[in-house]
Amino acid sequence: MKFRMQAIIVILATVVVSGCATLKAMDATIQRNRDESRMRAVEASKDQYMARKFYPLPATLSAYSVSNVGTNTIQIERPNHTRNNGNMGGLKEFYVSLDSSKDDIARLYLDAIKERGNTAKLFRAPVNSMIANLISKPRSSFPYYTDWDPALIEYDSNGRVVSALVRFVHVTPAAGYLYLDQVCNILFDNFASTIEMNLGNNVLNDNYITTLQ
Repeated sequence: MKFRMQAIIVILATVVVSGCATLKAMDATIQRNRDESRMRAVEASKDQYMARKFYPLPATLSAYSVSNVGTNTIQIERPNHTRNNGNMGGLKEFYVSLDSSKDDIARLYLDAIKERGNTAKLFRAPVNSMIANLISKPRSSFPYYTDWDPALIEYDSNGRVVSALVRFVHVTPAAGYLYLDQVCNILFDNFASTIEMNLGNNVLNDNYITTLQ
């Protein structure tokens, strides 16, 4: 009887270990397939320099993840960026005070712009909102906010728009707290011409903050 119980325990342990190994192998395969798919997307990007700058992200930016690489976009998410005890006004005030134009994603974006000899201009939240509203967003019962961040726009030596970094935030209530997810979007190619067509000089001049070289 004792021998039989020991045999059963050994069999069960083997099954558990084997099952864990199978799950790990499946996870590794899924991750590998995802990475290969993203690299193919990077190769198809209309701005490969910028795409390769952001995918894969540096290890120091582990709080962020690249959620999409398209031919004319790169989307980076930071879930649970900020939370508070249910006060929306306080949440916005705290988030805005962090100044996303100086965060890790902005620094990496500005590095890419400087490396290829272009210039970035910083604009107030209304410009971010106008550009961010051009982007389709996942369906949600909870709101997205596009006017909590400034916008960075890249210009070439001829003053033409090359790309833009804009953001929106998604706020979700849960268990008495408000959780804020940040979504960063780098837009280029046909988005650049769309920005030029939709944002007149008066809008840009009224919301201009500074030039970053």
